[in-house]
Amino acid sequence: MIDDYLINILILISGFGSGLFVGIASGTAGAIMIPCLTIFVGYSVHQAIGTSLLVDCVIGGVAGLIFLRNGNVDFKPVIALAFMGVIGAFVGSMFTSGTSELGLSLLIGLFLMLVGANFIINGIQKNIDFVEGKINFNFFRDKKIYTFIILGYIQFQVLITLYATKYHTSFLKRFKFQK
Repeated sequence: MIDDYLINILILISGFGSGLFVGIASGTAGAIMIPCLTIFVGYSVHQAIGTSLLVDCVIGGVAGLIFLRNGNVDFKPVIALAFMGVIGAFVGSMFTSGTSELGLSLLIGLFLMLVGANFIINGIQKNIDFVEGKINFNFFRDKKIYTFIILGYIQFQVLITLYATKYHTSFLKRFKFQK
Protein backbone atom coordinates (compact mmCIF):
# COMPACT_ATOMS: atom_id res chain seq x y z
CA MET A 1 0.00 0.00 0.00
CA ILE A 2 2.78 2.43 0.88
CA ASP A 3 4.67 1.35 -2.20
CA ASP A 4 1.57 2.20 -4.23
CA TYR A 5 1.53 5.63 -2.56
CA LEU A 6 5.14 6.29 -3.58
CA ILE A 7 4.49 5.02 -7.11
CA ASN A 8 1.50 7.36 -7.41
CA ILE A 9 3.66 10.29 -6.27
CA LEU A 10 6.31 9.39 -8.86
CA ILE A 11 3.66 9.13 -11.56
CA LEU A 12 2.24 12.54 -10.60
CA ILE A 13 5.71 14.12 -10.64
CA SER A 14 6.50 12.49 -13.99
CA GLY A 15 3.20 13.66 -15.45
CA PHE A 16 3.72 17.23 -14.26
CA GLY A 17 7.30 17.31 -15.55
CA SER A 18 6.24 15.87 -18.88
CA GLY A 19 3.42 18.37 -19.26
CA LEU A 20 5.74 21.22 -18.36
CA PHE A 21 8.29 20.01 -20.93
CA VAL A 22 5.62 19.66 -23.63
CA GLY A 23 4.15 23.09 -22.88
CA ILE A 24 7.49 24.90 -22.73
CA ALA A 25 9.63 23.23 -25.36
CA SER A 26 7.08 21.41 -27.53
CA GLY A 27 8.88 18.20 -26.71
CA THR A 28 7.49 14.78 -26.12
CA ALA A 29 6.55 13.41 -22.74
CA GLY A 30 8.59 10.31 -23.53
CA ALA A 31 11.89 11.97 -22.71
CA ILE A 32 10.81 12.28 -19.09
CA MET A 33 8.07 9.70 -18.72
CA ILE A 34 9.69 6.59 -20.24
CA PRO A 35 12.78 6.64 -17.98
CA CYS A 36 10.62 7.40 -14.92
CA LEU A 37 8.13 4.62 -15.64
CA THR A 38 10.80 2.01 -16.42
CA ILE A 39 13.38 2.86 -13.75
CA PHE A 40 11.26 3.95 -10.80
CA VAL A 41 7.83 2.42 -11.35
CA GLY A 42 8.93 -0.87 -12.94
CA TYR A 43 7.02 -0.77 -16.23
CA SER A 44 8.35 -2.70 -19.19
CA VAL A 45 9.75 -0.52 -21.95
CA HIS A 46 6.80 -1.39 -24.20
CA GLN A 47 4.30 -0.40 -21.48
CA ALA A 48 6.16 2.84 -20.79
CA ILE A 49 6.21 3.77 -24.48
CA GLY A 50 2.52 2.98 -24.94
CA THR A 51 1.55 4.90 -21.82
CA SER A 52 3.72 7.84 -22.80
CA LEU A 53 2.24 7.98 -26.31
CA LEU A 54 -1.32 8.06 -25.01
CA VAL A 55 -0.40 10.76 -22.49
CA ASP A 56 1.33 12.71 -25.31
CA CYS A 57 -1.99 12.80 -27.19
CA VAL A 58 -3.76 14.40 -24.25
CA ILE A 59 -1.14 16.89 -23.08
CA GLY A 60 -0.04 17.72 -26.63
CA GLY A 61 -3.64 18.45 -27.52
CA VAL A 62 -4.08 20.75 -24.53
CA ALA A 63 -0.80 22.57 -25.24
CA GLY A 64 -1.72 22.82 -28.94
CA LEU A 65 -5.11 24.33 -28.14
CA ILE A 66 -3.48 26.94 -25.89
CA PHE A 67 -1.01 27.84 -28.64
CA LEU A 68 -3.94 27.98 -31.10
CA ARG A 69 -5.90 30.26 -28.78
CA ASN A 70 -2.87 32.58 -28.56
CA GLY A 71 -2.58 32.70 -32.37
CA ASN A 72 0.67 30.72 -32.57
CA VAL A 73 -0.38 28.01 -35.04
CA ASP A 74 0.33 28.08 -38.80
CA PHE A 75 -2.41 26.03 -40.48
CA LYS A 76 -0.68 25.75 -43.88
CA PRO A 77 1.56 22.76 -43.05
CA VAL A 78 -0.77 21.10 -40.50
CA ILE A 79 -2.43 18.62 -42.88
CA ALA A 80 0.83 17.52 -44.52
CA LEU A 81 2.60 17.23 -41.15
CA ALA A 82 -0.29 15.30 -39.60
CA PHE A 83 -0.60 12.94 -42.59
CA MET A 84 3.10 12.13 -42.67
CA GLY A 85 3.14 11.96 -38.86
CA VAL A 86 0.41 9.29 -38.91
CA ILE A 87 2.38 7.24 -41.44
CA GLY A 88 5.57 7.65 -39.37
CA ALA A 89 3.71 6.70 -36.18
CA PHE A 90 2.35 3.56 -37.84
CA VAL A 91 5.78 2.47 -39.12
CA GLY A 92 7.49 3.37 -35.84
CA SER A 93 4.89 1.54 -33.74
CA MET A 94 5.21 -1.59 -35.87
CA PHE A 95 8.99 -1.45 -35.45
CA THR A 96 8.77 -0.84 -31.70
CA SER A 97 6.24 -3.62 -31.15
CA GLY A 98 8.61 -6.15 -32.70
CA THR A 99 11.77 -4.94 -30.94
CA SER A 100 13.07 -6.60 -27.79
CA GLU A 101 13.17 -4.84 -24.40
CA LEU A 102 16.96 -4.65 -24.58
CA GLY A 103 16.88 -3.16 -28.08
CA LEU A 104 14.35 -0.54 -27.06
CA SER A 105 16.32 0.31 -23.94
CA LEU A 106 19.44 0.82 -26.02
CA LEU A 107 17.61 2.97 -28.59
CA ILE A 108 16.01 5.15 -25.93
CA GLY A 109 19.32 5.47 -24.07
CA LEU A 110 21.09 6.46 -27.29
CA PHE A 111 18.39 9.02 -28.06
CA LEU A 112 18.66 10.57 -24.60
CA MET A 113 22.46 10.69 -24.93
CA LEU A 114 22.11 12.53 -28.25
CA VAL A 115 19.72 15.02 -26.66
CA GLY A 116 22.21 15.55 -23.83
CA ALA A 117 25.08 15.98 -26.30
CA ASN A 118 22.97 18.55 -28.16
CA PHE A 119 22.58 20.55 -24.95
CA ILE A 120 26.35 20.48 -24.42
CA ILE A 121 27.37 21.16 -28.04
CA ASN A 122 24.86 23.92 -28.73
CA GLY A 123 25.39 25.46 -25.37
CA ILE A 124 23.17 25.26 -22.39
CA GLN A 125 22.78 29.05 -22.39
CA LYS A 126 20.94 28.92 -25.74
CA ASN A 127 18.43 26.51 -24.22
CA ILE A 128 18.14 28.57 -21.05
CA ASP A 129 17.44 31.68 -23.14
CA PHE A 130 14.75 29.75 -25.04
CA VAL A 131 13.02 28.66 -21.82
CA GLU A 132 13.33 32.12 -20.26
CA GLY A 133 11.64 33.51 -23.36
CA LYS A 134 8.66 31.29 -22.55
CA ILE A 135 8.50 31.70 -18.75
CA ASN A 136 8.95 34.82 -16.64
CA PHE A 137 11.35 33.93 -13.82
CA ASN A 138 11.54 37.47 -12.39
CA PHE A 139 9.38 36.53 -9.38
CA PHE A 140 11.88 33.87 -8.35
CA ARG A 141 14.84 36.19 -8.95
CA ASP A 142 13.27 39.05 -7.01
CA LYS A 143 11.92 36.94 -4.17
CA LYS A 144 14.85 34.59 -3.56
CA ILE A 145 13.77 33.84 -0.01
CA TYR A 146 10.41 32.52 -1.25
CA THR A 147 12.16 30.39 -3.82
CA PHE A 148 14.38 28.82 -1.17
CA ILE A 149 11.41 28.26 1.13
CA ILE A 150 9.40 26.57 -1.64
CA LEU A 151 12.31 24.39 -2.79
CA GLY A 152 13.21 23.55 0.81
CA TYR A 153 9.64 22.55 1.56
CA ILE A 154 9.49 20.32 -1.52
CA GLN A 155 12.80 18.69 -0.61
CA PHE A 156 11.63 18.18 2.98
CA GLN A 157 8.39 16.53 1.80
CA VAL A 158 10.23 14.22 -0.58
CA LEU A 159 12.72 13.16 2.11
CA ILE A 160 9.98 12.58 4.67
CA THR A 161 7.98 10.54 2.16
CA LEU A 162 10.99 8.41 1.23
CA TYR A 163 11.97 7.89 4.88
CA ALA A 164 8.41 7.08 5.96
CA THR A 165 7.98 4.65 3.09
CA LYS A 166 11.20 2.82 3.95
CA TYR A 167 10.47 2.77 7.68
CA HIS A 168 6.82 1.70 7.42
CA THR A 169 7.50 -0.94 4.78
CA SER A 170 10.16 -2.59 6.94
CA PHE A 171 7.86 -2.29 9.98
CA LEU A 172 4.97 -3.97 8.17
CA LYS A 173 7.23 -6.74 6.84
CA ARG A 174 8.62 -7.37 10.31
CA PHE A 175 5.14 -7.99 11.67
CA LYS A 176 3.96 -9.81 8.52
CA PHE A 177 1.24 -7.32 7.68
CA GLN A 178 2.62 -7.18 4.18
CA LYS A 179 3.85 -9.98 1.95
